[in-house]
Amino acid sequence: MKYAAILVLTVLLGPLATTRAGAAPAPVCVVSVLHADELPFALYGSWLVKATLEITPQSGVPYQTTLFETLPWHKTLRRGDRFGIRCDRFEPATLRLSDLAR
Repeated sequence: MKYAAILVLTVLLGPLATTRAGAAPAPVCVVSVLHADELPFALYGSWLVKATLEITPQSGVPYQTTLFETLPWHKTLRRGDRFGIRCDRFEPATLRLSDLAR
């Protein structure tokens, strides 16, 4: 009876252990804030944020982009902040400052 329970657990949990061990971690793209300005040209309780970002994709060739977005006053971006974004879900056209700001 004892060996039958061990056999059943091995059969049921065996594929689970091999799929986790065989799955490689997703590569991470790095987003660094080079410059960020909080401009008061927005609705009450928010800032218009202009941020220059350096994005290093999986290929390793960094590029810069500047984004403008209205953020609530309590969310900030600071020069030197670095964020990791999974490369398989990263699209430069859909990058939003509100996803990065804390």
